[in-house]
Amino acid sequence: MSATAADIARATRASRIEIREDSAVLTTHPNARDQKDEPTAGYFEDIADATSTLTSIASLVGAFRRRFQVATEGVLSINPLTEVPTYNLIDSELNVSADCLVTRFEVDLETQRTNVEVLV
Repeated sequence: MSATAADIARATRASRIEIREDSAVLTTHPNARDQKDEPTAGYFEDIADATSTLTSIASLVGAFRRRFQVATEGVLSINPLTEVPTYNLIDSELNVSADCLVTRFEVDLETQRTNVEVLV
C-alpha cells in the first residue's frame, strides 16, 4: 500500500522529544526505563498531551502500593464499557483501610467466586 500525500506530510513534519524525569522514581528504581539512553517512543499531536501522559506515568510508577488478592463469594458481573469497578479494602489483620486500584478481575464460574487483584 503506497503512502498518500497526507501520510508523507505527517511523517515529515517537525517533531520534538519531550523528557520527564522524576527524582523520586529514579531514587526508588535506579534501573527505571527513563534512565536509559533511548526514551520510550510516544506520538502525540500536542506537547501538552505528551506532558500530561508523562506526568500520569510518573505518578503511577512512583507511588508505593501494596498488592492484595481478594476472593469474593458469588460471581460479580461488571461491564467495563459502562462502569469502572471501585473498591474499598478493609482488613484489620493486614492494617488496611483504603480505596483500591483494580489490576485484575477474574470470574471462576465453576466455584462461583470472583477474584479481584487490587493495589492499595
